Amino acid sequence: MEKEQIAQRLILEIDAKTQEQLHDLQWDMETQRRDILATIRNKAEEEAAIFKEQELHELRSNLIQNESQAKWKVKHDLLKRRAELVDALFEDVQNDLMTFVGGTEYEGYSRDKLQKLSERGDLGKATLLVKARDVELFKRILRDLSLDYEVSVSDLIHIGGFLLVSENKRLEIDDTFDNRLHSQREWFFNHSKLVL
Repeated sequence: MEKEQIAQRLILEIDAKTQEQLHDLQWDMETQRRDILATIRNKAEEEAAIFKEQELHELRSNLIQNESQAKWKVKHDLLKRRAELVDALFEDVQNDLMTFVGGTEYEGYSRDKLQKLSERGDLGKATLLVKARDVELFKRILRDLSLDYEVSVSDLIHIGGFLLVSENKRLEIDDTFDNRLHSQREWFFNHSKLVL
């Protein structure tokens, strides 16, 4: 009987130690996986930056040289590649924005924006246009801030944020991430000075 109890205790101790070691191994493996992914991402970003800079330098050199038909083809290809890289960059930014909008900080961010706008005296009655998924969130925010804006769905908003339109439609405040991303993209292309 005593041997059985000792054996039972040993089995329980072995199980406990095994579980503890398994947990430690899983934690260690997850840490290593995150570190490896971070290293790969950093290396890829560094290589992409070098590659972009090399392409931009080659494009500038070609613009200075003789404008033959073959060089126009090279320029076209480089611009196409540049557009692909820019598309990829802005797609990453859009994904980051979508992650933010899906997170918990989005509500506080939106609340602060609406609080600041409510302090303006020129808004009066207004309609708040949001994407369908955000309707309840913004209704709750408006209720908490004691703001009497109507909330409607806009199919122009895909990422998040809001569009505030005064009742007489004389004032429109576009605080959407869609507009900001579009403006940033236009700014990038207007200031990159890479045109044919």
